[in-house]
Amino acid sequence: MSSLDLTLPVGVIGGIFIVYAARRWVSSRRALPLPPGPKPLPIIGNIHQFPDENEHLTFEEWGKAYGDIIYVNLLGQPVVILNSAKAAIDLFEKRSDIYSERPVLTMGGELAGWDRSLAYTTHGERFRQMRKYLSQAMNPRAVKGYRPLQTSEARASCARQLTTPRDFIRHIDRTVSALALSIIYGYCVSADGDPLVVRIEELSESFSRTVHAGAYLVNIFPSLKYVPAWLPGAGFKRQAARWKKSLLDTLDDAFAMVHSRMAAGTQTPSLASHLLSTMSDKGEEETIRWTVLSVHAGGTDPSIAALKTFYLAMTLYPAVQKKARAEIDGVTGGTRLPEFQDREDLPYVKAIIKEVLRWNSVANTVPHASKREDVYEGYRIPKGSIVFANFWTMHNNPAVFKDARTFQPERFLEADGKTPVVVPYAKEWGSFVFGFRRRICPGQALADDTLFINVATTLATLSISKALNEHGAPIEPDLNHIPGAISHPKPFACKIEPRSSEAAELPKQAAETATA
Repeated sequence: MSSLDLTLPVGVIGGIFIVYAARRWVSSRRALPLPPGPKPLPIIGNIHQFPDENEHLTFEEWGKAYGDIIYVNLLGQPVVILNSAKAAIDLFEKRSDIYSERPVLTMGGELAGWDRSLAYTTHGERFRQMRKYLSQAMNPRAVKGYRPLQTSEARASCARQLTTPRDFIRHIDRTVSALALSIIYGYCVSADGDPLVVRIEELSESFSRTVHAGAYLVNIFPSLKYVPAWLPGAGFKRQAARWKKSLLDTLDDAFAMVHSRMAAGTQTPSLASHLLSTMSDKGEEETIRWTVLSVHAGGTDPSIAALKTFYLAMTLYPAVQKKARAEIDGVTGGTRLPEFQDREDLPYVKAIIKEVLRWNSVANTVPHASKREDVYEGYRIPKGSIVFANFWTMHNNPAVFKDARTFQPERFLEADGKTPVVVPYAKEWGSFVFGFRRRICPGQALADDTLFINVATTLATLSISKALNEHGAPIEPDLNHIPGAISHPKPFACKIEPRSSEAAELPKQAAETATA
């Protein structure tokens, strides 16, 4: 018998064996159980139990009943919830090739127009190009170059708060937005109520609301996008159309401004002008537009939310302020404002920032998507699952954070008050708010700098306490938060005044020195 005669049957038998083994492997995986979860109803699954806001609290309650890995079915859409840091690290970090995609969120993407932004872009050449563009603005050398601007904005914010303290929220918004617009477009915000700042704030709100997976039924049942906008109950389509128009108009106007200034030779250095001047093909501009949009859409709102949380915490915990001021005075002598060069000598201030991000995570849940079927801890995770990391539960884990609802920066420092505590699974910043592996926030260093200089400058200059009602009694702030992908504290009143007459002069003196 020839070798060909032998090869053919052996090849056929081998092929049959491979197919058989593969089918057995697939069958064995499908025989594995799904993670536990609340009991579904026929056809609709758990849609009646799934929250449309504050889902992190529902996920936390489910975790008490079903554990750290939970499964629900929403009209056929598999959803997996991870309530533990270990599970999130195991899947989003160690298996990032499977879990780095974002789910298709029809409301925010196709309907509201965010589908070309970095947050919605799937892995591929365009995603890599956008990250490459961002690295030019967010690399360590570039980030250090923003520090003089961050410092001047933080000092100007404190000066404005001394003039109109009741408007502290508006001052925070302006400070962070002004920084972003200067970096991105070279745009100078000259006054409160700046029209571009207002438009950017509106875009940030729409982004936060639409990226929330459970907020709109169309995210779970995409066919609803075909419902005519005029039908009763289709208000989501009318709202999405308004958001999309505002988004595209703002993007067009911002780049028209940059092009005009570049042509006139009056454009100040910015990310947009740099990328436009170095692009090799005009077709790149569309990707550049959406890259820079991602910076102010995804970057300003979390920083604003974190600073609001800082003010809320200082209102409630005066002892933390006192301790932080003593640390700052020990470095500055109380005769100057903090600088970035002081950061390593201010471990307690750094711990305050970590505690702000833990105590009220600016993002309580973040959705990923499973690219293929997977098995974890003996449970099957179906392909195409929406996989939520519940940061709220991770940041309030009593096994890691004792008395978690108390604002206590000391938890991030050893007994010597200087050495950082290593939090299990939580990386150097002590929480998970900057995301995981391939989806990690590219602007984390910039955000950390923004928070540091604003927190340190505020503590050195201002005294924050509870506001008083007409009877002179303290007003207790509302500790609840506004629902959305980015978690802002609900509006609250506080009393802001100069820490001392000498401290009140420091922002003015710093401004005069800078312009001398």
